[in-house]
Amino acid sequence: MKAYYASLLPLDNRDGLPGDWYLISFIDFPRAVTQARSLAECIVMGQDILEIEGRDFMEKGRPLPEPSSYEAALAFTQEAMQGEGMDRARRPLVQIFALPEIDLSPVDVQIRMSRWDLRCIEARAKELGLGSDEFLIRAARAYRDAADEVY
Repeated sequence: MKAYYASLLPLDNRDGLPGDWYLISFIDFPRAVTQARSLAECIVMGQDILEIEGRDFMEKGRPLPEPSSYEAALAFTQEAMQGEGMDRARRPLVQIFALPEIDLSPVDVQIRMSRWDLRCIEARAKELGLGSDEFLIRAARAYRDAADEVY
C-alpha cells in the first residue's frame, strides 16, 4: 500500500452556502482534485478521488507514481496557496491518504439474467467485436464512471 499527500486549501464561502470549503489536490496525481464542505468531508472526498485516480492508473496499465515527501507536499501546498492569493500567514494543511492495493486479477462470477437480456448482450458484444464478459465489464465501468461524475 502506498500513501500520498494531499493539499487541503481553505476557500472562501462557495455560492453563499454554509460551511468551510476546501479544495483537495494531490501533488502526485494532478487530475485528482475535488472540493469538500468541511475538514471531515475532506477525508472522505480525498480518499474517494485518490482511489478513483489510482484505479484509473491500474486499469490503463500505468504504474502508480512514487509518493512525494512531506516536504515536497508542503511546498506544493504553499505554492497553491500563493497561487490562490491566500494569506501566507495562514497555516497550510497537508493530509496523507493511503491508496489500498488494487487487485485487477480476473475472478469468476455467476450472475442471473433473463435469456432475452443475455441474447441482447451477446448480439451487441458481437457487433463491437467483444466477448460477452468484456462487454459487461466495459458497461459496468461506464456506469460506475458516470455515477462518479454525478457526485
